[in-house]
Amino acid sequence: MTLFQQTAKLRVLVTCGPTREPLDPVRFISNRSTGILGIELARAFAARGHQVVLAAGPIELPATLGPRVRVERFETARELHRLCLKSFFQYDAVCMTAAVADFRPAVTTKNKIHRGSGALTIRLVPNQDILADLGRRKRAGQVLIGFSVESEGIQQNSRAKLVKKNLDLLAAQEVGARKQPFGGVLMNLALFSGGTKPERFKRIAKKAFAEILARKAEGILYRKRAAIGV
Repeated sequence: MTLFQQTAKLRVLVTCGPTREPLDPVRFISNRSTGILGIELARAFAARGHQVVLAAGPIELPATLGPRVRVERFETARELHRLCLKSFFQYDAVCMTAAVADFRPAVTTKNKIHRGSGALTIRLVPNQDILADLGRRKRAGQVLIGFSVESEGIQQNSRAKLVKKNLDLLAAQEVGARKQPFGGVLMNLALFSGGTKPERFKRIAKKAFAEILARKAEGILYRKRAAIGV
C-alpha cells in the first residue's frame, strides 16, 4: 500500500433514518429508526478527513455536523432511490444505514381517509430494493456496506444478502420481543464480510461501532485500489 493510498481522502455517502410511505395527507407507514448510527458514521468518516454526504430521512439532526458533512434530505423510499442513483459513481464508499420500508401503499389519496363503519383494507406494493440495485452497479474500487434487521436465521439470511447484493460488509441486528434495534445507545450485532465467521459485537456503543466501521471501510477500499493499481 502506497503512502497516497493510505492518506487519500474519500467521498462517502451515508444514508440514515426511516422512510415514510404516505397513505393520505395525514398518515404514513414508517418505522422507529432514529438515524443515530448513520449520524455517528458520518461523523466518524469526517473525523478521519473524508468528505461526507449524509442523506437523512425525516429525523431531527444535530445543530452542526462539521464542515466535511453535507446533508441531503429524503422522505420516501423512491426519493432515496433517486438520490442514491444520481451520484452513486461519485462515491468511494456508500453506507446504507437507512431503514427503508419494504412496501408502500399502492394508492395515496389526496384527501384524508375518514373513519367508516367497517374495516379498511390497504393494498401494499413492494419498494425497489435500493441496496441490491446499488450492488449491481458497484464499480471496481468502490465499497458498499449494508445494514439489516433479522428476526430469525441471522447467519443464513445475512450470508445470502452479502452475496446476492454484492456487499463488502453487512451489519446485522437481531430483533425480537426483547431485542429492539432502534433507539438507545448500545447495540448487539454481527458484522459479515468475506470471512467464514462474522465478527460479533455485544453491547457496543453506536459511536464506537461507527468508528470501527469507518476504519474497516478505509482498509477495504485501499486494498481494492492497490489491487487495480489506483
